[in-house]
Amino acid sequence: MKLPEAITALVTGPMGMGDTAFSVADTRRLVVHYGDASPRPRRLTGDGNPVRLSPGRIFNAGAFPSGGAGMAGPTGDVIRLLESLRTGQSPVLDAPTTRSMFDIQARTGGLAAGAGWEFGFGGAVLVEPETAGTPQSRGTLQWDGAYGHKWFIDPVRGLTVVALTNTAFEGMNGRFPVDLRDAIYRSL
Repeated sequence: MKLPEAITALVTGPMGMGDTAFSVADTRRLVVHYGDASPRPRRLTGDGNPVRLSPGRIFNAGAFPSGGAGMAGPTGDVIRLLESLRTGQSPVLDAPTTRSMFDIQARTGGLAAGAGWEFGFGGAVLVEPETAGTPQSRGTLQWDGAYGHKWFIDPVRGLTVVALTNTAFEGMNGRFPVDLRDAIYRSL
């Protein structure tokens, strides 16, 4: 079974994530992608960037289905998946496997997402909030993507947060996701 078919059969189908896939046929469904530049972001065209990005590949159903950088889906689908992990009510994973997503699987001294973070099966797991300089709780799971998204699950505070932007790399690891995170925790 090829990766797109496996993901549909094993994850997005059972989760009811009908708008999440490795390609998008209707170009009107996506926004223009931008990359960091000064004094303002610039439109990404797929060339001339310090990191090779190809925003147009999502419209090519024949492109290699990259599990790490090749899917698109709406916020609702992403939240549905992440909430199933936070609540332990996943239709695709049993409870022990879901819990293991939040367990440290590899200690790398901060390579996962900086100081205070280590790798879990589901992304980066926060082990030392003070070292990381974050208000998030120990055990928070997070990940991000180069095209400008960031998400985290704080099971202690009952939070699932998803930010989907169209700016690489600001939306992933710039001021915006930090300011958003901090504003959320200040409001609690």
